[in-house]
Amino acid sequence: MSDFFVNLGRKPVARKIIQTLGLPVPVPQYLARPDGPWTQGFLEGKHVVSGHLPGAVLAPTLAPILSGTGAVLTVMGTEEQRGHYGNIAVMDGNQPPEGLRPHALVFDATGLTGAADLRLVYDFFHSLIKKVGTCGRVIIVSRPPDEYTKPEAVAAARALEGFTRSVGRETGRKGTTAQTIYVASDADNRLESVLRFLLSKHAAYIS
Repeated sequence: MSDFFVNLGRKPVARKIIQTLGLPVPVPQYLARPDGPWTQGFLEGKHVVSGHLPGAVLAPTLAPILSGTGAVLTVMGTEEQRGHYGNIAVMDGNQPPEGLRPHALVFDATGLTGAADLRLVYDFFHSLIKKVGTCGRVIIVSRPPDEYTKPEAVAAARALEGFTRSVGRETGRKGTTAQTIYVASDADNRLESVLRFLLSKHAAYIS
């Protein structure tokens, strides 16, 4: 693709005009990429919303990772799960705070028990997905399907990948990536490097 169209795609007014006219001209979303070395607080000032299933168990692992990015955190979950994040904003049910424009959505889906939990996953993203800005991040964390013992839980864990693919197709035009991370029960301490990479600009474009 020529540089002309790439540069044109960076201009919101030009993109809107071309899309409104319905012209058959590809206008790619400009992907945010890093312009320097790795930094510890690479999400400084950006909003990240973290959600959890009632039976999720990764809050003690996710809290320090997300806090370490420098992001402004909003957390939904049980009181015990929220307690791991310290003094942060708490989302009231599935209703996002007024004016919230998150850069990333991170959902802890460990502790799946069946199809009913998938509805909770859907409800979390349904209320927030349209508010994610360009080049945002959507990440679901779960145990691998073969670690669940009940057939309905195994099926639900496998369904997460299909759900993530659907989210990716819906948000990809904005340069947003969507991922499912399966974390084995003995590998919680290996999550940080993967999660930080997928939340960063270095991950553009992987989906």
